Amino acid sequence: MSESSLGGLKVGWGYPVRVFAVVNLSPESFYRGSVARDLDSLMEMVESAVEAGADAVDVGGMSSAPYVDGWVPAEEETRRVIPAVRSISGSFDVPVIVDTWRSEVAEAALGAGAAAVNDVTGLRGDERMADLIAESGASAVLCASGPVVDPSDPILEVRRLLRESLSVARGAGIDPERILIDPAIGFFRDAGVPWYEWDAKILAGLRRLSILERPVEVGVSRKSFIGEIAGAPTPEGRLPGSLAAAAAAVINGASAVRTHDPAETVQAVRVAEAIRDPPRECSYGLVSCSELVGLTADDAMELMGEMGVHPVGSRIMARKSTFRLLLLRNVAAPVASVVKQEMLASGGDCATPTQTIVSGSGGRVRILIMGTDAQISRLISKLKADVSHGMGLRSDFEDVLMVISEILGG
Repeated sequence: MSESSLGGLKVGWGYPVRVFAVVNLSPESFYRGSVARDLDSLMEMVESAVEAGADAVDVGGMSSAPYVDGWVPAEEETRRVIPAVRSISGSFDVPVIVDTWRSEVAEAALGAGAAAVNDVTGLRGDERMADLIAESGASAVLCASGPVVDPSDPILEVRRLLRESLSVARGAGIDPERILIDPAIGFFRDAGVPWYEWDAKILAGLRRLSILERPVEVGVSRKSFIGEIAGAPTPEGRLPGSLAAAAAAVINGASAVRTHDPAETVQAVRVAEAIRDPPRECSYGLVSCSELVGLTADDAMELMGEMGVHPVGSRIMARKSTFRLLLLRNVAAPVASVVKQEMLASGGDCATPTQTIVSGSGGRVRILIMGTDAQISRLISKLKADVSHGMGLRSDFEDVLMVISEILGG
């Protein structure tokens, strides 16, 4: 099951969606409202966040936004972060996450009381980071990071990069049950497609990350993709879009959300959590089972490859993994009867009004096709033949063929 511990805080399905409050010590940060002027203002921000229901606090000393020139030396980042981590961990009963890719900063922060490291490079930026996390017993948030090879399916690319980071973590001996993954919303600015389209597709497809079997953290708060979509040029005007994006992330599978606005986000998360339909998980004895929701055939094939299934078998079985429901309206009744027969012959099914089958009556009806991509593809082949030999029903067969082909192709 997809469950991890972040400094003792359980994250994953079966637990409330966690809200991580972001506080920054970096004046360069893209959203000035998250920046603490001094230690006193920082503690006020944290106290407010915890009272609002934040489950953890994410502290950063150097901006990682790809469009901000926020680089500072490691010494300066450490100087900013350590007093904050020490004060927060000593005053509040919530885990502190240090947002850094530098091992020396992370080491100092863990020594000061931090429970986890949020590495935006996914263990790629500093070769010592993975060993440090493993040796310290800290938790880790691994962000997708690296060059994009094929931008046509953002989830496949993000999952590939996350899998590589998880491999590095495994090689260093980091306990997988102390790892969260993050698709790095806002960081893929040079993917070959507009970044706001990329980010929207990532949020829509979050459940497809489930095959990595790690809880997903998402950070959408006041980011630029919201500005592009909603026409909000500055971070200060993006709170409504942030809440909408956070709710969408939760509904689509996120187990944790990072935010600059904990009070508002906690409320949005609780509502989205009540609305969403979580995948079913259960265990008995040594055996556990997880329902996989929203996967494509490519996703299933990748999962089977990881399981050690033969590539040829993976390709064949992947075609059986995606079950579709297609509701067609105004279908000629005789054509509906043929569609039902062909779907049954292929191993699928088609629901049609009882009267249509019993009486062979005419008119037009609604039908519900149920089957895998492979079964519906066989139906398409049969309908092509029926179009050729359909006589007076030729145009009716052709209409059904065209709409099904469009859906399957899309």
